[in-house]
Amino acid sequence: MKNRALPLLLSAVLGVAAFIVLLVRHPGRLEDAVEREPAAAPAAESRAAPAAPLTPQPSGPAREPAPQAPTGELDGHVISSFTREGIEGAELTWSSPRGAHSARSGVGGRFTFRPPEPGTYQLASATADGYLSFGPEWGKSPVSVTFEAGERVRGVTVELDPAPKLVGRVVDVKGQPVPGATARVLVDRADELALFPIAERFTADERGEVHFQAAPYSTLEAFHESHGSGSERIEPGAKNVTVTLEPWPLDAGPRVSLTGRVRFMGAAAAGARVRVASALSAFPKVYGAQDGYRGLTDDEGHFELTDLTPGLYDVSAHLLGTAPAHQFDVAVPSVKPLVLELGSGPKLFGRVSDETGASVPAFSVQLAWRKAPLERLVVVEMHVVDPNGRYQIDGVAPGDYALEVRALGFVPGAAGASLQAGRDTELNVTLGRGVRAAGTVHTEGTGRPVPSARVGIEGRDDAVTVTDSTGAFVLDGVPPGGFSLQAAAAGHNTKVMGVTEPRAPISVELSALAPDAGPKTELVGLGLVLRGRGDALVVGLVMPGAGGDAAGVKLGDEVVGVDGRPVAELGFEPAIRAIRGPAGSTVELKLRDRTVTAVRKKISN
Repeated sequence: MKNRALPLLLSAVLGVAAFIVLLVRHPGRLEDAVEREPAAAPAAESRAAPAAPLTPQPSGPAREPAPQAPTGELDGHVISSFTREGIEGAELTWSSPRGAHSARSGVGGRFTFRPPEPGTYQLASATADGYLSFGPEWGKSPVSVTFEAGERVRGVTVELDPAPKLVGRVVDVKGQPVPGATARVLVDRADELALFPIAERFTADERGEVHFQAAPYSTLEAFHESHGSGSERIEPGAKNVTVTLEPWPLDAGPRVSLTGRVRFMGAAAAGARVRVASALSAFPKVYGAQDGYRGLTDDEGHFELTDLTPGLYDVSAHLLGTAPAHQFDVAVPSVKPLVLELGSGPKLFGRVSDETGASVPAFSVQLAWRKAPLERLVVVEMHVVDPNGRYQIDGVAPGDYALEVRALGFVPGAAGASLQAGRDTELNVTLGRGVRAAGTVHTEGTGRPVPSARVGIEGRDDAVTVTDSTGAFVLDGVPPGGFSLQAAAAGHNTKVMGVTEPRAPISVELSALAPDAGPKTELVGLGLVLRGRGDALVVGLVMPGAGGDAAGVKLGDEVVGVDGRPVAELGFEPAIRAIRGPAGSTVELKLRDRTVTAVRKKISN
C-alpha cells in the first residue's frame, strides 16, 4: 500500500457530498515536517469539512436591504467544488417546522430563495446530476439560514462535489487481478448522505474490477483474506484507480466488528454519527484503516462497524444539539457491545462581526474540546447564514473549549471558553480582513501557465481558489505576516511553499509528473510526520535521507520544543511553522530525552 498524505480538514471532512465554501476541502497532503492529525480520528473530527454546502464568493457575503422581500431573501450560486463552474438545474431544499421549501438554480448556477415567512430554516438537501448529494437525516442539518423581513444576504455559494463513475482494479503484489476481493469507498461524512445514500461496498468481479462513484480525494480500500489489504486515494480527474493488496501483518488477526448503542437521556439516539479511529495513545502504531471507520445509528440507536483489524481504538458519537460521547482505548473485538451516552449542557452563543463592527452574515463555526495542550477534539461544526451574524450551539458539556470562526475573505478568528454546568455563555468573535494575495502557477522548466490548478493557504479550508486560463489566482483573507501556500493540478506534483510577502506577486512552479508515476508533494522540511499528543508532537514517520533522519530522529520520538520554545505553548500549527524554513537552514528540536539540530531539505514524496 502506498504511503499517502492524509487530508487536513477543519472538521474536517473528506468524501463529503457538499460543503460550505467557508470550509473548502484541501487535497490530501504531506505536511512539511509535519502531517496533520488524520481527519478520521475523533481528535480531528471533521476539518474540514464540513460537509455543509453554503459559502460566500471571494469578496465575501453581504447583507443589504431588500424591500421587495418581505420575508427575507437569500441569493447565491451552486458551483462545482473543483472546476468552480456554475451548476444549472441543482435542487435546493430548505426545511422548517412548517414543511419543506425548494429552489432551483438557473444559468450559471444562480439561485434565489424567499421563504414563506421569516425565521430560521435548515438547508435540508442539495442535489444535482453527476454530483454527490448533500442530505443529512431530516431535521439534523448542520447548516442554518435565518431570514429577516426586508433583508437580503447575497454572495453565498453552495458547492457540490463531482461524483464521476470510476473503475477500481484490485491486484496482488504481482499485479494480478484478485477476483472476489471486498472493496469499499471510505465516506467521511456518511451522516450527510443519509437522504441520498450511495453504494459503498463492492465485490471485485472476475477481472478484479469494481464499478463505483466517489468524490475526488476519497479513498478506495480493498482486502482479501488470502492476499491482504490495501488502499488508494482517488485523484481529481481520475477514471481508474488500482489498489494493490499487500499481505496481512503477522499480528493482524482476522477482521472483526464493533457493535454498540448510542443513547441520550436513556433513550435511543437515532442518526448519531459514530467514528472509530486507531487509539491516539498507541501512535505511531496505527490499527486498521488509516482513515478510520464511520457509521450512523439506526432507529434504535444501534450501530455496527465491520471489517476492523483487531486493536486499540478511540470511539466517539456525535449528534447535533447534544454533548458528544467519547471512549478511549477501546479494545476490539470487545467482549460486549459498547454503550455511548450523549449528554446535555449549557448553550454557547454570540455574534460574529468585522473590525468595523458590521455583522458577518455567513460563516462556519468549529468548537473543539481542549483535552490536552496539543489534543483537541472537534465536538461541533456548523455553518450559519444570519443577517445579524448570530450563532448558537446547544448542548455543550462543561469544560475548556476553543472556538474558531471562519468566513471567506477574512483571517480566521479564535477564542477560548470555559463552559460551566447550568450557565449559558456568550462569546463574540471579531474577524479581520487580512490582505489580498495574487500570483500565477506555471509548469517548471517550460513556463507554461497551469489553468484549473487548486491554490490555497495550507490549513485554511476557507481560502482556496482555482487558477484561470492564464494560470492566475487571487486569495483573500490572507494573514499579512505570511503563510504557507499549497498548489495542486492534474498532471503535476503538489507543491507547498512559504510566502513571506503576501502583497508581492507570487510565482508558483509545479513540476510535471514523471512517466508512469503517481503525484508527489514537494516541500522543504525535515521529512517527519508528526501528530499532537499531550504536550508533545509524536513522530509517526521518518523519511529516509531527510533532515530529521540525518539528525537521528526516530519513530516514536516526542518533540517537546522547537528552537527553545515549548510546543505546548506554541500550539500545533505554530509549532509546525517553526519547524519549517528555507532549505539549508537549521532548526533545534528538543525531544523528550535529548536535543538534536536538523537541516531543512527539499522533500518529494
